[in-house]
Amino acid sequence: MNVTAAATVTATFSQVAQTFALTVATAGTGTGSVTSSPAGITCPGTCTNSYASGTAVTLTAAPAAGSAFAGWSGACTNATGTCVVTLNAAQNVTATFNAAPAASFTLALAPAAVSVQAGATATAASTVTLTRTNFTGVIVVAASGAPQGLTVTPNPISVSGTSATLDVAVAATVAPGSYPVSITGTGVGVTQQTATLTVNVTAAPAASFALALAPAAVSVQAGATAAAASTVTLTRTNFTGAVALTTSGAPQGLTVTPNPASVTGTTATLDVAAAATVAPGTYNVTVTGAGTGVTQQTATLAVTVTAAQPAGSFGLAVSPASVSVQQGASTTTTVNVTRANGFTGAVNLAVTGAPQGLTVTPNPASATGGTSTLNITAGATTAPGTYTITVTGTGTGVTQQTATFTVQVTQAPTGGTGNVTFSFTGCDPTQVPIWLAVQNGTGAWTRVTPGANNTFSFTVGTNGGVAYVTQNGTNFNTTVMYGVVSDLTTTANRCTGNTAPLGAKTLTGNVAGLGQTDFASVSVGGATKSIFGLQGTAFTLTNVPDGPRDLIATRASLDLSTGTQALSKVIIRRNTNYPNNSVIPTLDFSSSEAFDPAQGTITVNNLGTDQAFATVSFLTANGASAGFFTGLGSGNTLPYYAVPASQLQPSDIHQIAVIATPPGNTPTSFRYVFTYLRTAGAQTVTLGPSLGATSVTSLATTPYLRLRAQVPSQSNYNGLATASFQQTGHTVTVTQTAAYTGTAPANWTLDIPDLSAAGYDPTWGLRTGAQTTWTVTAVGGDFLTFAGGTPQNNAQIVAAGATGSSSAFIQFLRSKSVVWMRKP
Repeated sequence: MNVTAAATVTATFSQVAQTFALTVATAGTGTGSVTSSPAGITCPGTCTNSYASGTAVTLTAAPAAGSAFAGWSGACTNATGTCVVTLNAAQNVTATFNAAPAASFTLALAPAAVSVQAGATATAASTVTLTRTNFTGVIVVAASGAPQGLTVTPNPISVSGTSATLDVAVAATVAPGSYPVSITGTGVGVTQQTATLTVNVTAAPAASFALALAPAAVSVQAGATAAAASTVTLTRTNFTGAVALTTSGAPQGLTVTPNPASVTGTTATLDVAAAATVAPGTYNVTVTGAGTGVTQQTATLAVTVTAAQPAGSFGLAVSPASVSVQQGASTTTTVNVTRANGFTGAVNLAVTGAPQGLTVTPNPASATGGTSTLNITAGATTAPGTYTITVTGTGTGVTQQTATFTVQVTQAPTGGTGNVTFSFTGCDPTQVPIWLAVQNGTGAWTRVTPGANNTFSFTVGTNGGVAYVTQNGTNFNTTVMYGVVSDLTTTANRCTGNTAPLGAKTLTGNVAGLGQTDFASVSVGGATKSIFGLQGTAFTLTNVPDGPRDLIATRASLDLSTGTQALSKVIIRRNTNYPNNSVIPTLDFSSSEAFDPAQGTITVNNLGTDQAFATVSFLTANGASAGFFTGLGSGNTLPYYAVPASQLQPSDIHQIAVIATPPGNTPTSFRYVFTYLRTAGAQTVTLGPSLGATSVTSLATTPYLRLRAQVPSQSNYNGLATASFQQTGHTVTVTQTAAYTGTAPANWTLDIPDLSAAGYDPTWGLRTGAQTTWTVTAVGGDFLTFAGGTPQNNAQIVAAGATGSSSAFIQFLRSKSVVWMRKP
């Protein structure tokens, strides 16, 4: 520049941006990737990028499958999946990935050796502990290698947690010694594990018994007898033989008599009798028990004889002295006891002279007052005629007395006539009543005898009741129904309901086309068996009823991790009647006989916090199958499977039961909906409210136990209510419809009635002192199906119930062909 005058010059400088490099590396035994934000690094691949000074770069580590992130090093030192590097200089960061351990588990036993006596069972004798590594699936525990007579049972078999127990049972025939039993654990995708349980079998104690008396001291008046004055109790150890009881040491005139003298059970009684000549005092009598192969045992009974009291007297008379009773019916008369000379003791009454089929029972049999009722029942086969009956009365210190009266047995009408007919034509023998009675309105119960083809006809006015008894071996079921005529005639044949009777046949068979994780279900007339692929293909069906029955077999796969099942094949064989102890032809799910099932879903409304499951049974003209599918589902959506339309016959229908119970394995309340469908599809059901407070009380204990169940009525359940009372070998069910009283009552009251006057045998009913469980249910919707009517397509039954025990609830479900299953 040429300067010719004064000038000013300005120099301008601009700042150049500074950048720094960030370098990422990976290390370790595993693999993974690192990405950056802002973008620029994806390593492996692009592992270095430059960023402006001061930039905060977030690095994110992502381990590959089978690897785990172990931590950062270099410019980052934390162990989390991300780190932040601020670049004020070049930086280096290393991400370490290590290979994750493979899925596995270990199996250990504590204790590993247990001792069990021959002939005994040890529950939870050892605990199986499963230690899991990267494995959450189901582990199936099994035992093998035990000799005959020694069984080791895992509980549960399929373990989703970390432990199970082992129950050890040893038959009396197993020789003492040590026996190794292999305990294995098997899971999908992991190596099987094994441990050894050593079972030390010890010898059972030698056969023996102990003898005790209660009370050991008794008192009897001279000239009197004390029946069952003391009880002999035998405590047995490995001894089941008869024990012969004898007595010794009593003075002349004093007798102590065992009853029975040969005891095969555990108790007997001692009758003590003192003649009038026995001097007052206390006498020691030795009671001796002897049996084959065991040591004799003795006990001492102290008998105190007191002085005889002055003689009294009494008289007997029967009023009315002549009564009439129809075959199959009952009546009563009265024994009057007239006491004299200060006699206040009990008069023991006995009856003689009754012909076969006619029973005369004093009540009470030992009269302490002035009267006793004679209950008179004529069997259906008692020959008509007039019979003279003698009543004998005995008492302590008084002379025996007798009185006579006559009973005229008249011919009963056969079959009956009227506007209601109960037909049991063609039923299994266990479904045909051995006794049936009817109540017109609230009148007396009257027995009805069967006509041709097991048909009972009778007359009911506005309303009435029907009661009948069925027998299966030593099991007796009493059914009582109250309703109007239309309720009592819901079905023409009483054996076409939802339940199949237990029978006496045993059938065996095999299935084919079953994978190791599959299981099959086989049902014939309500008798059912499940077969698991891991346990073989043979099966045995017991309690199969006779007559034409449809065989239903299904194959399903089980998801061991969730416990859910998926049905894949169905086989139906119509009108089978395999002979007892025969072999069912092989059920091959890979053959053309098997077909694919149809599938549907059920949406359950108003479930709340309850758990729900659905079970499917198949009803045909030959009765009902047992439940062939049970679905647990998720939330309020339940899956189900059914027979496809192409395989249905006109009378076929599905019974789908949706059961809801509170969480836990011992529910005492339940709600359910029964839906009847011809073909599968999407269904929606709505559960009603819980049942409400239920009470069960006793009405009477003689001539049999009579109970009352009460529950508040609800609008959802305004059709009928039923109460079922169960004892071993005895069941009584009472059902009442709302129409019986004109409308649903404020409180349902279900009483076991006194049926004695109609010839009901007390041995059929509930027994006082026996353990009793109960289930009470209130029902709405198409409730007549519940009471035995023929199911119609799309019919629904809504109900709620309460039970005295979870076992009673399960028995109730089985009576409706429902399979009980809980969520795992």
